Amino acid sequence: MKSDVLINTLLRLENAFNDPGENPLRRIDACIAEVARLADPASIGPLLSLLDDEAEYDEVMFSLIHAAEHFDLPVYVPALLAALPGLQENSPRWAQILFTRVLNSEPARLEMVRALREAVPAVKAAALELADSICRSRLAGEPRSGR
Repeated sequence: MKSDVLINTLLRLENAFNDPGENPLRRIDACIAEVARLADPASIGPLLSLLDDEAEYDEVMFSLIHAAEHFDLPVYVPALLAALPGLQENSPRWAQILFTRVLNSEPARLEMVRALREAVPAVKAAALELADSICRSRLAGEPRSGR
């Protein structure tokens, strides 16, 4: 069953993050690639939940992002928004980066506006707080976080 394969692959990915054994970056990248090959939208939230502001290598975090972003916008954006409250709490830097990436793309931004109309209040509040945080950062002259 596809969901069992996804669950097992996500568990291996999580274990690769927690096990500093031999070639951890190679193991992590291989697991991310395997999750991406499954092309299961249910992977978006778990991939984004692995983002970590304290991660040693931003490249690994961007690999997670790219795997999540490869879905069509009507699939990716609502999944991102659903993950936003947890991301904002556990990894505010990466939440801001993801939100900025959506804002910087007109098609993604339009999809986000559409999805926010239907979002639950906690998601709307998290999006508003992130937008406010991005504006404050820009006004303070902080470097841009979306690439």
